[in-house]
Amino acid sequence: MKFVHFYTKIKHKVDQVREIFNEFDTDRSGSVSVAEVKPKLRKLGFSDQEIESLVAQHDTNKDGELQFDEFVSFLWHA
Repeated sequence: MKFVHFYTKIKHKVDQVREIFNEFDTDRSGSVSVAEVKPKLRKLGFSDQEIESLVAQHDTNKDGELQFDEFVSFLWHA
């Protein structure tokens, strides 16, 4: 029973992060570009240079965009 509760709780958290990812992925491409990230992070006081640097740090496959796993890392470290 504890495992089911744990699994349900984790699934809920993943769903929440997926919702946030989808808010950033405005073109529904399955990844988040720097252009998609900038408007939201500018509102939080980040400069364009900071945003570009953060994305580059978490873009592990170096394709210029953040896939879901990279986005999760980006969220936890932004």
